Amino acid sequence: MDKNNLILLAITRESEALSMKKKLISNGYDVILTTSKKAIFELLIIHKIDLLIADLEIEDADAITVCQEIRKTENIYQPYIIVIGERPEDYVQTIVFDSGADDYILKPLNHFIVIARIKALMSRKIKVSNPKIVDIKTNLLINIEEHLVYLDSKKIELPRKEFEILNLLYSNPKKIFTRIEITNLVWGNDSEDKDHNIDVFISKIRKELGGEVIKTIKGVGYTLTAA
Repeated sequence: MDKNNLILLAITRESEALSMKKKLISNGYDVILTTSKKAIFELLIIHKIDLLIADLEIEDADAITVCQEIRKTENIYQPYIIVIGERPEDYVQTIVFDSGADDYILKPLNHFIVIARIKALMSRKIKVSNPKIVDIKTNLLINIEEHLVYLDSKKIELPRKEFEILNLLYSNPKKIFTRIEITNLVWGNDSEDKDHNIDVFISKIRKELGGEVIKTIKGVGYTLTAA
């Protein structure tokens, strides 16, 4: 399941989002739901998102602004972006494409057409990606594009969720993340299974990278030791 393409759905109408999620999962994709620009960027930092599907208008922004900011943001794996909306005007579609989106699909959505468009995008090589390796400690490097960690120049392949937890802690190195925050950001607020044992995942990360990388704040959660 870890090898499946991961799609982030930023669709405001819940029934529409759940219907699309169901269709995508039935076609073999992993899906995370969100509705805000803030959450989109949090999730792009943590996860290797292959595709973002966003409403032209979401809770706290418009898709054009989101696309522009994503394309200007370094140190994230750049996803393909499909914008969906009810505006058929040529100038609207032109602005969407100029903002950095890869496709624009008109509502009402035909799921068969959406899946066909997604498959067409996924068949390409990811065209925009930042391979920069981010230094979070003198001897620890995270390669966001390849989903790899290097410790003293030694390559370590963490399972996806462990990598995403580590990357989450890096995303805000001075913040203490509670177990609930880690669960919601890594598994998604819509996750049906909320009983993830974060302590076990942290223990596995420490086993691979050493016990000094992540610090436990008793009764609160976890943060980077480097912070």
